[in-house]
Amino acid sequence: MDLQAPLTIFVDEAGSADFRVPSAGERKKAFVVCAVAVPTMAFRELEQIIPRNAKGEFLKASHRDFNNALAVTFADGLIQSKADVGAFLVDPGAAENIELAHQLEKLANDRRKASRDSEPTEEGKRLHPEITSQDLHYLFFLSKALFACLEGYLTHHRALPSFIDIVIDTRKLDEFQRQRSVSELRRICAEKGLRIGRFEWRREEDEPLLLLPDLFGGILCREDRYRDVGPAAQRLWDAGRDGRFKFVNKPPSKKAH
Repeated sequence: MDLQAPLTIFVDEAGSADFRVPSAGERKKAFVVCAVAVPTMAFRELEQIIPRNAKGEFLKASHRDFNNALAVTFADGLIQSKADVGAFLVDPGAAENIELAHQLEKLANDRRKASRDSEPTEEGKRLHPEITSQDLHYLFFLSKALFACLEGYLTHHRALPSFIDIVIDTRKLDEFQRQRSVSELRRICAEKGLRIGRFEWRREEDEPLLLLPDLFGGILCREDRYRDVGPAAQRLWDAGRDGRFKFVNKPPSKKAH
């Protein structure tokens, strides 16, 4: 019988990883990759704080029925829960971020091209496909959010579990990119003395707890873009400043566009 991990980390994104200068009149965009660590014994408790509509259906932060009252209730529930959160935030419209994103994309694909060129067969060359900018940065920021989450857990509990499970939103990544990212995360975790048990790519429809990072990041992005969930976003920022959650990189700017 497989042992059940004492902790599962759920990872999802919110916003846009489209690194470019916004067009005239276009609303600004933020991008957040969020990881939420949930103790196995608290799954049911955390599922209960996910907002639902009148039909009992779970809501994402982008849903038209989602509002500030629901956002505040969710934020308060998450803060008071046993979950730990790590979030990586970035403004994809900032000039310095656009330049860095392009550099990272070029570096990644130059390396892949060199690997393709060194392969003697077409089958081998297919093992090193190019990666899109959005997929590259999702996977790059994913690891930062994941380890920020573990850092927060370590701060609060003074120790890490012997092994963890990880569940990540599929985001339509191809199988090659998934396998490559899983291999890299397992390697990094092993170096830190942490064993990964179950590693799954799932949809929110099949795993409701993926809505925890979706809602966390979605509230921050929605407030930055539309200014309609301010009290809930403020609660999350305050929790970050108080050390309850772990934020990486700068928060979305306070200036509305």
